[in-house]
Amino acid sequence: MHCHRNPVPANAGMVDRFDAVREQIKVRACYCSIFEECWTVEGPQAQPQPVKDCLTNWTVWRQR
Repeated sequence: MHCHRNPVPANAGMVDRFDAVREQIKVRACYCSIFEECWTVEGPQAQPQPVKDCLTNWTVWRQR
C-alpha cells in the first residue's frame, strides 16, 4: 500500500522515517463491551478474537 503525502518542510523527515517502517508497525486493540464480552484485534483488517478480559500489561499479552 502506498499513500500519497505532502509533508510540510517541518515534518518531512519524520514522515519519511515513518513511511520507511510503516509495514513493520503492528496495532493491537482490546475492547470490552458493557455486556462484559471482550475481543482483541491485531493487524490490518483482522477479525476480532474473543478473550476473557483485556490485560493492561501488553508484555504479558505478547507471551500468550
